[in-house]
Amino acid sequence: MIRWNTECPAEKHPNNLSHRLHSIMRTLRITLRSREFRANFAANLSWDALWARLWVIREAEGRMLTMEAMADSKGNRSSSAYIAARLQGLAQLGRRLEAVDAATAPEGITGALRDVLGYDQVALYLCAAIDSPPSSPWPPAEAGALVAWVAEQRAPVLVPDGRQDARCRDASGGVRAGSAMAVPLLAGERLLGVLEACAVAPQAFSELDLLVLEAVADRIAAALESIRFRAQLQAALEETRRKLEEISTLYQVAQEVTGSLQLDETLEAVVHAIRNALNCRGCCVFLLNPSDQMLEIKAAAGLKLEWRHMARLALGEGIAGKVAASLQPLYVPDTQAYPDYIAFDPEVRCLLAVPLQVQGRLIGVLNIDHTRPDAFTPEHERLLTVAASQVAVAIDNARLYTQLLAEKRRQDEFLAIVSHELRTPLTCIQSSVSLLLEDEPPDGETAHEFLEIIQRQNERLILMVNNLLNATRLEHAELQWGSQPVALDELITRAVHRLRLLAAEKQITLRTQLPDEPVRVVGDADWLEQVIVNLLDNAIKFTPSEGEVSIAAQAMPQEVTVTVRDSGIGIPESELERVFDKFYRVSDQPSGVPRPRHGSGLGLYIVRRVVEAHRGHIHAESTPGTGSTFTISLPRGSAVPDHAAPSAP
Repeated sequence: MIRWNTECPAEKHPNNLSHRLHSIMRTLRITLRSREFRANFAANLSWDALWARLWVIREAEGRMLTMEAMADSKGNRSSSAYIAARLQGLAQLGRRLEAVDAATAPEGITGALRDVLGYDQVALYLCAAIDSPPSSPWPPAEAGALVAWVAEQRAPVLVPDGRQDARCRDASGGVRAGSAMAVPLLAGERLLGVLEACAVAPQAFSELDLLVLEAVADRIAAALESIRFRAQLQAALEETRRKLEEISTLYQVAQEVTGSLQLDETLEAVVHAIRNALNCRGCCVFLLNPSDQMLEIKAAAGLKLEWRHMARLALGEGIAGKVAASLQPLYVPDTQAYPDYIAFDPEVRCLLAVPLQVQGRLIGVLNIDHTRPDAFTPEHERLLTVAASQVAVAIDNARLYTQLLAEKRRQDEFLAIVSHELRTPLTCIQSSVSLLLEDEPPDGETAHEFLEIIQRQNERLILMVNNLLNATRLEHAELQWGSQPVALDELITRAVHRLRLLAAEKQITLRTQLPDEPVRVVGDADWLEQVIVNLLDNAIKFTPSEGEVSIAAQAMPQEVTVTVRDSGIGIPESELERVFDKFYRVSDQPSGVPRPRHGSGLGLYIVRRVVEAHRGHIHAESTPGTGSTFTISLPRGSAVPDHAAPSAP
């Protein structure tokens, strides 16, 4: 720790230099102890740099006192006058050094020395630029042996006669100076450089000149540390300003993107907030379509509508596609010089894109562009990357909220449909039973018709209740499957017999095509029968009156296929995969053909779950207005673990 001398040895001479230096020291001590100084600067600046600067000032104070003591001890009027002149020169030099900055430090300092002190030659060798790390090797070869010695020893040196000292000779042996002196520039223990003064004539410098040069070196070191100190302060202020701007921008984006849980509103808020915050020409959000793995623009600000609809990219295609494929940001300073750029809008000259990810899962790409090349910096990339993480979470939350609302609507609709589906057959059964129990019972043929109605509606109730119960059972992981040989042809025959009355009610022809040999698989017979019943029931349900439904089985060496075809209203291609989702029901199409509103949305869901549990797969094909075809494939060998079979569906 530095111990500061609080006594002033020149109290009787309040105008001398030492008194002024002591005043400076007292001011510095008061400043360092102040709470305001610590609060404002301690977090941003290097304390080492500050202590080094204060050490230099303390050393300068000591040298000035030494020079005054030498003059007083000699009692030499000329020496005193000489020192007074040098002190006045040092004061003038101090004022000149205050105007020196980092860019002009070496030239400004040496020029001030020549003008003020009148030396023949003055050279300043700095270890490095003020705001750069030390250069290597140092000192340079042109500095000479004298500078190298001072740098190594970190001590001042005076050479009265250069002809007699090898350190004043150049590489060829010639004398560089008749006399010379050099001193190190030190900030504490850190070497800043070496200051050298040379004269043509021998004996041009004395010990007093060396003391003056040391005082000059102290002043220069203090000036250099002050410059470095100011540079650190400016850099810290710039960094603070930049971080504040980033925080402000991110806060603005966060405020915008969290203002709504509606996906469309969130996307529009995102692109406008980022465009305004980063002052770019345009901003757009590509979202990945899970069904076809294509990137599509879902929101844009600053883009023309025509380009917005044209931009549809595969993974790896174009800038957005490359970002999505690599999951890394991509900056294109000049689109005209980038060979893989796909030009949707010719006005775009600069482009920056970052991936949108949630827990490592790609959901899209965030894109900004500008009409000017090289418009974006690494700060833009860092800021956009941070913003992208917020945006991705906001988009994912909006998507989940949208899915939650859709799920709630499906469940509400499901409850309404199930209530209707249960009430309708129960009403028919109740009416038929009431008629059969009248005082005058109907004749035999009419009674038989009533009994068939009761049987059909009872079958419908059984199907509905089984689907409700089985959908719940399939959600439990502990469900066990039977594993025994199953004759599929027998299951098909039994299922057709169960549903013959439902088909006859709509005058639908029910055809069966089975091979002569038994069709066998290994699996759970009850669940597989439920699969066949659900496929036939679905076909009958969506086939108009007097239509046709057929079921066929085919045995191949490795697998068995069961195909159900109908001549119904069909399913749009865009919804073929979704028909297997729980509670999903195909909506009415623009063709105007109304779809029956009955059905729980559970039948095909159960079919897929059971088939996949048997390590099989199901495929659907359809042509709207013509009909649909559902094909299940099951392996002929053991398909499920040999567990105890669950109760019948």
